[in-house]
Amino acid sequence: MRPTDLALVRDDLLHFRSEWESRVEREQLAAASLPRCLEVLDLIPESLASGDVLELGASPYLFTLCARRIFTGQVVLANYFGTEERTGTQRLVHERTGEELHLDYDVFDVEKDEFPYPDGSFDIVIFSELIEHLAINPVWTLSEIHRVLRPDGVVLLSTPNRLSIDRFDAYLSGVAPMVDKYSPVHGYGARHNREYCARELHELFTCTGYEVETLQHRELAARAWFPRARRFLLRSILSLFSAEPRDEHIFLRARRGAAFRWDFPPSLFDQLGLFQIARHPFVRMGENDPIQCLNGWQGREDWGARGGYVRRCEGEARVVLRAPERTTGVGVEVLVPRGSDQARGRLIVRDHWVGTSPEFEGTFLDRWADIPSGSWQTIESPLESGNAIPAGTWIDVVLDLPAGTAVRRVWLDSGQPTAD
Repeated sequence: MRPTDLALVRDDLLHFRSEWESRVEREQLAAASLPRCLEVLDLIPESLASGDVLELGASPYLFTLCARRIFTGQVVLANYFGTEERTGTQRLVHERTGEELHLDYDVFDVEKDEFPYPDGSFDIVIFSELIEHLAINPVWTLSEIHRVLRPDGVVLLSTPNRLSIDRFDAYLSGVAPMVDKYSPVHGYGARHNREYCARELHELFTCTGYEVETLQHRELAARAWFPRARRFLLRSILSLFSAEPRDEHIFLRARRGAAFRWDFPPSLFDQLGLFQIARHPFVRMGENDPIQCLNGWQGREDWGARGGYVRRCEGEARVVLRAPERTTGVGVEVLVPRGSDQARGRLIVRDHWVGTSPEFEGTFLDRWADIPSGSWQTIESPLESGNAIPAGTWIDVVLDLPAGTAVRRVWLDSGQPTAD
């Protein structure tokens, strides 16, 4: 889906400038960015032209200028500059006509912050030329994109191909400007921290619950005959060792799945224990167990029709949950291995920071229960403490169960997820 008047779009990109941009800089940006912007626009289904759009990393607003010629719905802009501001406005002036655009944007860190929008706010999220700048946790970013997308919404991504001829050429010459060079004028995040190839992007999106609908490679830049000949030679040599695509850029469209899965592909992530966080008031194995199951667990198992995804306890097992608005009780769904008519289990609910500071003394439940073995059982209990638990508090649920007990879900109060 492209603008009907490309000449008008080119004029916008060339002549709308901020006060700190020179004409030469703008011309260079426009020439490099317009082909990428048009490829991203081509990924947009016609049915979503009237939808609401979130553009992440909007500055310097090149895609924004293209989008305003197409979308009839709301277009929301977001940036992050490593500052304390939460909102901002960018003024762009058309150098020939004097027309002014005042672009309002929100400011937040897509790797750490919860996006400041309600669930299901957008039909499209533009995630273009941004993932390569992330340094910590793109899974968090994808989780928030999934949350703010409406059912059947899509995320559109563009990024350089780390296996392209350009990157191989940079390796041979020892020069990789987007990685090697610091750029104070562009601020925080200007450099590339981690670039991707197509199979890595496909794995990252599919393992976290998206449906990848389109994954394309494109050569966008016009080149003289000698660079073209050099690229042809390098491509021919590399094809002897690998069939990986060597085109300059990758473009992806992925549709929001029914549920987000907090998975961290081992090919992309290390030290997975450092990614643990109380994000939800529940743990559902197969979705958010990697970030909210702490110690005392075996690896995830898929039991299919017998129970879906489970984890087995190794004696005392612990999860961390995020307290909802009103926490009154706790629940757990377990299957104790056959072997006896009854098994004894202990359920403890306490503040996550108990023992780390005198102010954290809260234990909200400590009870024993008899649990029949051999079938799925749901154990629910009100909390013993009469004190209200503030929303957002990190809560540990400790399960002292017979070794090998399978657990499917753990939840606080109304945080119980609906059954599959």
